[in-house]
Amino acid sequence: MPASLPMSMKTLVIKEPGGPLHLEERAMPQLRKGEVLVQMTASPINPSDLASLHGQYAVDWQFPFVPGMEGSGRIVDHNAGRFAAQLMGKKVAAFAGREGLWAEYAAVPFERVVPVGEKTRLDQAAMSLVNPLTAIALVSLAEKRGQTAIINTAAAGALGRMIRKRAVARGLKVINTVRQDAHIEALKADGAVHVLNQNHPDFAEELKHLARHYRANLAFDAIGGDFTLALLKAMPKGGEVMIYGGLAMAPTSLTPEHFVFHDKKITGFWLVNWLDRRPLALRLRDLYDVRRNLSGFALSKVAKVLTLDQAENAAQIYQNNMSAGKVLIAPGGLNPEVSSQS
Repeated sequence: MPASLPMSMKTLVIKEPGGPLHLEERAMPQLRKGEVLVQMTASPINPSDLASLHGQYAVDWQFPFVPGMEGSGRIVDHNAGRFAAQLMGKKVAAFAGREGLWAEYAAVPFERVVPVGEKTRLDQAAMSLVNPLTAIALVSLAEKRGQTAIINTAAAGALGRMIRKRAVARGLKVINTVRQDAHIEALKADGAVHVLNQNHPDFAEELKHLARHYRANLAFDAIGGDFTLALLKAMPKGGEVMIYGGLAMAPTSLTPEHFVFHDKKITGFWLVNWLDRRPLALRLRDLYDVRRNLSGFALSKVAKVLTLDQAENAAQIYQNNMSAGKVLIAPGGLNPEVSSQS
């Protein structure tokens, strides 16, 4: 470890499912072969992070652990050979490794860091992997299946916005669902055409009419719970609900008639599996696509920036108003690259 690096660092730790975050001082990570050390600039809170805090996400981290699925920073040490050596001091976006990224430093497998270029803002780079790549993946799956229209749930959130922007740019019709009337006004001001409030009494009929009018045979479901059945009922024969999130934090109850008589189905999507199956050349193309669009469909709104010392309630702050924008955990605090005015 370079002598210029400290012997210890601040981290956020969760000790039990659903418990509070704790600020802790820990020893610096000892790099294993194939890892790089990233000095973290920023890391967002995503719905997948909320699930991990409750032990409901498919990572093998054991409590207590440092959360944080994605982030950005600079490589300051490595144990990964000459290619990693060439990135020393460079800006990168990163997926988490053996632990998360809500810390001053993180050990990350070299294959999970992506150079982002010196002109890229590290606050946007921190949010350039999970949501933008999921939007690219879901829209590409719709195109591959010959869809001309989709149902986009949780459309007021960051990922819902990205899916809508990406889909419209690719020529797909989009039926958006939200949970508040204020979100309808905001989405329409942003160019959305069809926006429905799922809490309105006539929601089911309106969704059914639009889905069948446009033959929206594919719904991207970020909510789960009872809402999945509502989507299934509204869709035309042969419709598919693809679940990629579980904001409802509740099980889904289903009846067999939709599968037996109407040829409908429910599938799941997880970005990790999609990336694992994606050829390297296409993955690199997708990452380049995201980098080009960090001011376009891949742009993320930041609602609040918190230092590690301020972030023990960060998850609750984000969960209370997810449509307002991302909560960024920035160990170094506010600086020219991490601004709450993003």
